[in-house]
Formats: sequence, C-alpha cells, structure tokens
Amino acid sequence: MFEGYDEEILKDDQAQLKLNVWLTGLHLTKAKIYAGEKKYVLAKHYANSVSNVSDPQNMLGERKKEAQRILASLPS
Repeated sequence: MFEGYDEEILKDDQAQLKLNVWLTGLHLTKAKIYAGEKKYVLAKHYANSVSNVSDPQNMLGERKKEAQRILASLPS
C-alpha cells in the first residue's frame, strides 16, 4: 500500500475508497488472527478501527458488519 499510494492518489478519483477497502480488509484479518490467538485487546482495536471508518456512501457495509460480528464474539 505504501509503494502504490502516490500512484493511486494521482490517477484515481476513488483512491480514498480503494484505500479504505484495502485497509479495512487488513484490519479485519488482523482482528481475526488476534481473536484466534486470544489477544482480545488487539482484536477489539482492529475490529473497532473498521467500525469507525467514515463511510458516508455505505460502501464498506459488509466489512463493518464483519467487524461487529468479531466484536460480538469476543469476551467483554
């Protein structure tokens, strides 16, 4: 993502959306891994980061639902 950032920003009017899709995918993956390893604070952190991404057009709805499922599966 770091290497391709400038290219995406310069060439595409939907660069922010693409970056948000990629980042939320990475954060969901991390949340799942940490949950599986019983590192619940880290799992909550990454799942919450997906839930809190600004998404006025609701393009990340499924990812946000997945984040909520992960959060619901974690112990309090």
